Amino acid sequence: MNRKFVRRHLLGFTLLELMVAITIGALILGIGIPSFRNYLRSAELTSTANDLLGSFYLARGEAVKRRRNVVVCFSAAPDAATPACSAGVRRTGWVVFQDTNANGAVDAFVHIMEQYLTYPVDAKVQDRFAEGLLMTLIEEGPRSLKEPSNYAVRANVMWAATMALNGLIGVGVPQDWATHMIGHELTAMHGLDHAQTLAVVLPAVMQHQRDKKRAKLLQYGRRVWNLNHSDEDALIDAAIAATKNFFEQMGTPTSLSGYGVGRESIPKLVDMLIKHELLALGEHGVITPEASREILELAA
Repeated sequence: MNRKFVRRHLLGFTLLELMVAITIGALILGIGIPSFRNYLRSAELTSTANDLLGSFYLARGEAVKRRRNVVVCFSAAPDAATPACSAGVRRTGWVVFQDTNANGAVDAFVHIMEQYLTYPVDAKVQDRFAEGLLMTLIEEGPRSLKEPSNYAVRANVMWAATMALNGLIGVGVPQDWATHMIGHELTAMHGLDHAQTLAVVLPAVMQHQRDKKRAKLLQYGRRVWNLNHSDEDALIDAAIAATKNFFEQMGTPTSLSGYGVGRESIPKLVDMLIKHELLALGEHGVITPEASREILELAA
């Protein structure tokens, strides 16, 4: 009897021992599970970063092989039958595609204009940088469409695009990103390409803000387009017309109607600007929602 009792006692455990074991186990899990979650999160981030890097390598390789522009852009629906680039925050992945239109040149052109077409601050070097880039795109942009395999042309366009938004031409000068902000809402609501929205909005901004941008508009017309009208208002009109003509020449319509977007969309677009608190746009902060509505009316 005694041996049997001792054997049973040794094979079992007390309630206190069980509670201690559970407590220790809970402590170990409490320490280990967050670390494991962090490990998984870090592994997922590393995997995604490697996938994105691989997409950049793919784009570069295809661009060299095809001698065409190949683009990597974020998308809200990368697995869709016809995925589109997304300028909003709901991005679930990215897409790699051959850019067969003029979006790159138009986008770069507008980026430059938003850092150039404000008001004079005696930034002569920055102005000349910007004007040279604009003239390069005006010269090489149409050629890139006519001669898609011309590597030198593509190289000049790509270098101009790089200089357009690497921060250099924006140093020490006022900037106006109203065109971008309004354009983002057009992309979100109607799915237009980013460059298409810029081609629609910029000429309307130039027209609407012509008094505040007068000095730079005159400089732009004379230096970039080589206009020599004696009447300043006529020169500004001609500079805006030349800008629109360049976009149209690049195959990018410059009106909402050119993309099948009617005036009935304008109130909704303005509502979205208000929702996103884009209430004081432009280099002077004077482009209110009402001014944005007027700009969109001009762009219709």
